[in-house]
Amino acid sequence: VIMYQLLRGKPLEQINFEYVRATSGKYRNKLICQNIFTFDTETTSDFVDENGVFLFDYDNPQRSQNALKHSVTYLWQFGIDEDTRFIGRELTDFVDLLHDLQFYIHDCCRIICYVHNLSFDFVGLTNVLHFDNVFARKPRHPMSAYCKRFKIEFKCSYILSGLKLSTWAKTMNMSDRKLTMDYKQLRTPLTPLTQQEIDYSIADLDVIYYGIKSYREKYGGMHLIPLTHTGEMRHACEQVMKSQSFYCERVTRLMPQTIFDYVEQAHAFIGGTVLCNWLYKNRVIENMRCYDIASSYPYVLVACKYPMSIFFKCPKGHEHKYMYNDNYVYIVRFTAKNVESNFNCHFLSRSKALKIKNVVADNGRVVSADEIEYILTSVDYELFLKCYHFEDLEIKSFKFSRAGYLNNEFRRFIISLYKDKTMLKGVSGHEEEYQNKKALINSCY
Repeated sequence: VIMYQLLRGKPLEQINFEYVRATSGKYRNKLICQNIFTFDTETTSDFVDENGVFLFDYDNPQRSQNALKHSVTYLWQFGIDEDTRFIGRELTDFVDLLHDLQFYIHDCCRIICYVHNLSFDFVGLTNVLHFDNVFARKPRHPMSAYCKRFKIEFKCSYILSGLKLSTWAKTMNMSDRKLTMDYKQLRTPLTPLTQQEIDYSIADLDVIYYGIKSYREKYGGMHLIPLTHTGEMRHACEQVMKSQSFYCERVTRLMPQTIFDYVEQAHAFIGGTVLCNWLYKNRVIENMRCYDIASSYPYVLVACKYPMSIFFKCPKGHEHKYMYNDNYVYIVRFTAKNVESNFNCHFLSRSKALKIKNVVADNGRVVSADEIEYILTSVDYELFLKCYHFEDLEIKSFKFSRAGYLNNEFRRFIISLYKDKTMLKGVSGHEEEYQNKKALINSCY
């Protein structure tokens, strides 16, 4: 008995499926379906203890900590192009739909299906599908997953767009899709659903469809759409830098040449710091003032210098020549004892320490420690010297590189994006273009 339902549009036998054979890249010589497939689920998270099943209680959060958590998929939606929408209550019914789909798809054709926040729906899909190839940026965060049995590849539209569905809908001037949905109600595949609840769920697929359609038109095919948002930026940068072959070759030669160099530079990379003042944790602050640094990423890309040579070892005792010097950047490995922060905001990451003893941490950031050993870049090391009091500082190794600005063409490209974004800000009818320019700038880093 087939339990899935055609909610609207054409049945499978009436859909016109289109194919293209890829000539390059990941899908070279493979037949790729050019129809837009979308998938989404609705779930309920509940808890079970000796008193029964319950939803999260905000008035009594301690109860859920001692209970067993479940996640139940009570509705799934599958879309093909703009009009066709299938729904089902059990994920096993989705497998039946994929099985039937094979009778109408070319035997050698691969389907690309987009899911918004694939890492969430992937957990449920693994219960009914076997994935032969999964590409993930970190554990439990897949970006794509391929099921050979049904020749379908799931991709994450959230990683591609960088926007949540409601924001993505607004950038495409779609009407507000927020219908009423009571998420405090416990639902299972046996729970009757109202038409309004079903319409709410289907609206998600409409947003994904129109978003992916714009990408397909921009890149010329489903198989040519980048996997990630930064992939889209990478494609744009490649177009800008086509005529800068000498610079590209020069930068390529700066890549770490040994595994030791790579590990050292990976340890030195910390990234940004997002942390509150620990004196104000778990408190509500009223009548406070705040400020933000606007366009910090494009500024440092245009105005700051970066390593433009390989890293050279510095002779012992000559480190001061390269510190606080705009013509050089460096990587330093050092130890220190009796370390204590001078401020109430802490930036030194505990997880990046090569060695650390008796540490007091503020949400993963070092407040104090008896002894530490780190590898830091020049930016972070000079910040450490300002922000922490310490004793017995010893530099284990010091490597410097000549500093220089990034390629002029690349910097002009960033300035052009920033100019276009600023001119479009707040202009009616150009919301999607503004969001695109803003996203590209943030991806340049």
